[in-house]
Amino acid sequence: MGDGNRAKSFVHVIDELSIQLLLTELDTPMDFLHYLNAKEAAVRKGGLIGAGGEEDILAFYFQESSPDGYGSLNVELNGHDSWYIPEHEWRHYIESEDYYFRLSLRQRGQNWKNWIADFSDSIIDGNVGEFHDSPLLTHATVLERCASENTLSRAYLTDYYLEKYNEVPTKMRSARAVLSACYVDRGYIFLFFPWHKRYSGQDEYRSERFAYMQLYGLVARLKFPQMKEILVIGSTTRGMKGSSEAILAIDVSKPLSDLEKANAKKLMLEHSIFSNIRPNKMKDNAQNTVRPVKEFLKPGRNAKCPCNSGKKFKKCCMIKANVQQELV
Repeated sequence: MGDGNRAKSFVHVIDELSIQLLLTELDTPMDFLHYLNAKEAAVRKGGLIGAGGEEDILAFYFQESSPDGYGSLNVELNGHDSWYIPEHEWRHYIESEDYYFRLSLRQRGQNWKNWIADFSDSIIDGNVGEFHDSPLLTHATVLERCASENTLSRAYLTDYYLEKYNEVPTKMRSARAVLSACYVDRGYIFLFFPWHKRYSGQDEYRSERFAYMQLYGLVARLKFPQMKEILVIGSTTRGMKGSSEAILAIDVSKPLSDLEKANAKKLMLEHSIFSNIRPNKMKDNAQNTVRPVKEFLKPGRNAKCPCNSGKKFKKCCMIKANVQQELV
């Protein structure tokens, strides 16, 4: 439709079918906003003058992916003033390896979305355990950070959380440090804390778990000084009756004092908190979590679906892909 007035805000005009497609394929706030911003920049600064349809713009965006999980609408004009995205880009895209890789990311990251929703419900219901004295704004700020992870980051955070959860024995305390895939200075600590018969009830268990969450946060500041944000997620271990989770944002606004560093080193050794991890190793580990899109291969019709549903591909995501194609 063009860009009516470049002196004013850019207006996206999207029909009913296209908005349904966008909200399905870009199902996190950051992915959706990044796409809109990329489209605006492509029109106002990059010379994009038209496309076969919104779905074709989206297909082009996805096929120009970057390591942080976002797409791109940047092109080399090579002397030309404008460019156009042809029809049928979307049909080509949904038959590609890239499409099935992104589909698996969305489905793997669904657990992260559900987890945020559960936390939100607990906050609204006033059922927040050890954090019942924290103001509502504090809860909102912490969840906002978790919700700002994009599709790629949610998938890998979920993978690493579940992998560690299944590795840790029921009666053992263990943790994993993971870097966000789309925020290079944000780290997560997944702490799995066991129940012990000495606890008189959930309140005592949660209180001790919270104390350890603070200890892990302090040691993380020592081990990973490059982190500007550290979120500690405390959880029960596999096999425990019932389950509970808590999340703590660590204040890293000021560097550790010499006394705090000495205390962190002491606690690290006394409580075996990341004592076998070299400083800054968290960043190296996280870089390996971002696989190139081309690494994912399109599965055979009778192979297990990559979304881990347990169904054959032809009875799961292949059907969904065909339904989406008919929608367009």
